Amino acid sequence: TDPCLHCFDFDGTLTSTNALHQLCIFKYFYYPQVIRQLWVFIFILQIPLFYFLYKTSSQQFNRFLYSRYAGMRLDKLLMIRDQYLVRYISVRIFPEADRIIREAKQKKQQVVIVSA
Repeated sequence: TDPCLHCFDFDGTLTSTNALHQLCIFKYFYYPQVIRQLWVFIFILQIPLFYFLYKTSSQQFNRFLYSRYAGMRLDKLLMIRDQYLVRYISVRIFPEADRIIREAKQKKQQVVIVSA
């Protein structure tokens, strides 16, 4: 198929969630129950650091946030996305964008959503 790029100005409202919320969902369902409780405790302790980095340096915040995905298996992340994360995100995408994304997928066009 021909390459095609659809751009949307979501003005920060692509979803009502954020990258930290998504990380929490991925990590929570990634680990077995016993480890999950420990991770939640550690995550809560890190929230002030996330907030500090968010307020002082977006580069450091992003580096700290996305380093938390290191070592996670893609197949497991995709399963978590499909089973848990989609219910939080898919209902919050603007309806027109949702229609355009579905049409692009039907045309076998690759869809990449970037939220800044």
